[in-house]
Amino acid sequence: MKCDWYAATLPDTPENVVSYMENNIGGTLKKLKSGLHGYSDRWVLDNEYGNANVSILAGGNNGANPHAFASGDNAIYFRDLVRDIWPEHAVTRVDVAEDMHQDGLFEKLTDSLIEHGRRNRVKLSTVGDWLTDDAIDGRTLYLGSPTSAATIRLYEKGKQIANQLFTKNGYGIPEGFPLDWVRLELQLRPRKQQKIQAATEELVNLWGYSNWTKEVADDDFSLDVPRVKADEWKQTDDERIMMWVAKQYGNFFTRMLDKKGSWASVGEEIGRYVRKAQKAG
Repeated sequence: MKCDWYAATLPDTPENVVSYMENNIGGTLKKLKSGLHGYSDRWVLDNEYGNANVSILAGGNNGANPHAFASGDNAIYFRDLVRDIWPEHAVTRVDVAEDMHQDGLFEKLTDSLIEHGRRNRVKLSTVGDWLTDDAIDGRTLYLGSPTSAATIRLYEKGKQIANQLFTKNGYGIPEGFPLDWVRLELQLRPRKQQKIQAATEELVNLWGYSNWTKEVADDDFSLDVPRVKADEWKQTDDERIMMWVAKQYGNFFTRMLDKKGSWASVGEEIGRYVRKAQKAG
């Protein structure tokens, strides 16, 4: 499984977030005229085709921390960077995708997902031509609504790509092109404490963040993922103290990181001062 979208609120200044993204993700930095989702400021790092490698939001929202997100091939690199630089971030959205190739698999998974949806009273909807056997641009099945905490999408990725690259441009589909390519995606918007736990979670375990998606993972993929409830994870006293320290002195620690080059070196420096203070006290 791969990460196809990652969005998070980051405990840092907008300037630091923009700088880290520019230096590590890359692209042409642009500040747009309007914000998004209640934030007053928005930056994007565009690739050579004018598509955003990463988007960064800040300002407004009653002083909320900066928010950033990336999708597609950039999502996994963005996720790795966020986990490394801001381990205490809060995940607001993460998409997990699984690509499969097998003749008849789309129909098989469709039947199973419809049964799961009906049994759990999850909204079902479709896009594409479901009345003929040869929908050239592919079909999509949705479980869950746009406002749901968890949504599943199943679609014929091979046909979608073939239509975009070949059929729409008047070309025949090359022999051997994987028309049986099927993609299953989980879109998750973690709730409450799940936002913190998702920051360190393995992708496969995200299927356990709701009852019905766990059921799909268990029944259709034999994953046996743990169930993670929104109010199940509680911060310990030590974690609360560390979170307070990170919020109060995060900018200082980030400056230390720039000088020292790694969080391990920052930790060693802090440890040296702690030992020095203990001896003096």
